[in-house]
Amino acid sequence: MYRLPADMAALSHLFFLVHLVVGGFLVWRRRRTIGRRLAFAARGSPTSRTDDGTPPG
Repeated sequence: MYRLPADMAALSHLFFLVHLVVGGFLVWRRRRTIGRRLAFAARGSPTSRTDDGTPPG
């Protein structure tokens, strides 16, 4: 089995870790904004918007 040079392996490992962190952050942020949007819609706030940016209704 072909082994990568040490710096290439370290780079790919670092890239994988960065990918996990960024992906987790994006999912967390998306969940938080969805929760806020649902809370706005439940209160009937005029600032609530559907996904395409139009007011609900």
